[in-house]
Amino acid sequence: MTKNWSVFPLGELCKLVNGDAYKDSDWSREGVRIVRIQNLNDHAKPFNCWAGSLDDRIRIDSGDVLLAWSGTPGTSFGTHLWTRGPAVLNQHIFRVDLDEGRMLPKWAVLAINQQLAVMISRAHGGVGLRHVTKREVETLQIPLPPLPEQKRIVRILDEAEELRRLRSEADRRTADLIPAIFYDMFSDPATNPRKWPRMKLLDVSRGKPNNGIFRKVEEYGSGLPVIWVEELFHDLSVDTSASRQLAATAEDVSKYGLKNGDLLFCRSSLVREGVGRIAFFDGKDNSALFECHLIRLSPDKALVVPEYVVTYFRLPFGRKRVMSQSRTATMTTVGQDDIAGLPLLVPPLPLQCTFAARVAEVRAMEVEQAQSRRRLDDLFQSLLHGFFAEAN
Repeated sequence: MTKNWSVFPLGELCKLVNGDAYKDSDWSREGVRIVRIQNLNDHAKPFNCWAGSLDDRIRIDSGDVLLAWSGTPGTSFGTHLWTRGPAVLNQHIFRVDLDEGRMLPKWAVLAINQQLAVMISRAHGGVGLRHVTKREVETLQIPLPPLPEQKRIVRILDEAEELRRLRSEADRRTADLIPAIFYDMFSDPATNPRKWPRMKLLDVSRGKPNNGIFRKVEEYGSGLPVIWVEELFHDLSVDTSASRQLAATAEDVSKYGLKNGDLLFCRSSLVREGVGRIAFFDGKDNSALFECHLIRLSPDKALVVPEYVVTYFRLPFGRKRVMSQSRTATMTTVGQDDIAGLPLLVPPLPLQCTFAARVAEVRAMEVEQAQSRRRLDDLFQSLLHGFFAEAN
C-alpha cells in the first residue's frame, strides 16, 4: 500500500450547495420529501413534504453525498450517501457536488467523516446547537489516493460493512425469538383460550411493592451498584456493570437490597414510553439497590418465574395493561397500587419454567452474537484507521 496520497482542501474537490430554508407553514403531507438532518441520522423519522414548484429548489437523488453542518456535536454533524430517491434539501445540509473524476462518492463520505473531529472543533454557536461555516468545511484536508485505490479500499470496507449488516439482521431475528416462543407456548393471553387463572401481581408476590432509595447525584461514588431507570430498557434482566454506586448503610440494604428474581418497574418518566418498563434482577441477593423512580415487587417463585412475568409485560398486550394505569401531569407516572393491581395470566409453573429455560438459551445466543458484533465493529474500525493512517 502506498503512503504517498495527495491531500487537498475539500473545496478543491467539490462544490458545496446548501439546502433551502423551509418554514413550518411550507410543510405538506403531499409532494416531494424534504430531507432534514433527522432523516439522515434516523431512517425511521417521518418526512415533511414540499408541494410547491421545484424550479428554485435544491434537489437531491440517490447517489448524492450530503453533509450536515449544524446541530448537536456528536449526533448531528456528519456525511451521508443518500439512497432514498428524489427529494429536496433542507438548510443546514450541504449537497456535496463532487468531481467524480477525482473522488468517488463513497470515498468522500469516508474521508470527510474522518475529519469530523476537526469540523466539530471549529463549530461555534450556543450551548448544544452549533454550526460551521462553508469556508471552514471547504478547508478540511482530504486524503486523495488514485481512483483505483479508492475503489479497492471502498470495496474492502463495503464487504466489512455488509458483514455488520448481516450480523444486525441476525440480531433482530434473535430478538424476535422470545416473543415468538411466548405466543407458541401460552397462546394469546388477551383471549386466554386455555382458561388459565388471572391473578393480580400482588397476589403472586411476596409482600407489597415499594419504591427505591433516594439520594442526590453528588452522593454517588463507590459502594453497591444502584439500578436506575435506563437500565430497564434492554435485556430482560438488568446489567449492573455500569451502574452508579453508593456507599449504602445496613439500613439501606435492608430496605432497598434486591433479591434474585425481584421485578423492577419504572414508575415515572418524562417520556411516556419509559413508564412501566420492566426487568428483573438476576444477581446475588443484596448485591445491588434500586433508585426512587423504580418500584420493586418480589414474585412468589412457587407461582411465577420472573422471565415469564417480564416478557408478559413487555409484549403489546402487557404494555397496554400498564399504560392503562398511567397518569400524565408534568411527567407520566404509575403508582405502587397500580402495579400491584395489574392482572397477570398464570399458566402452570412447570410450563413457565420450560419457557424460562428456552429464554436462557436465546439469551446465551444473544451474548455470543454481541461478541461477534463487537469483533466485526473492531475489524471495521481497524481497517478504517489503517487506511487513513497512510495519509499521515
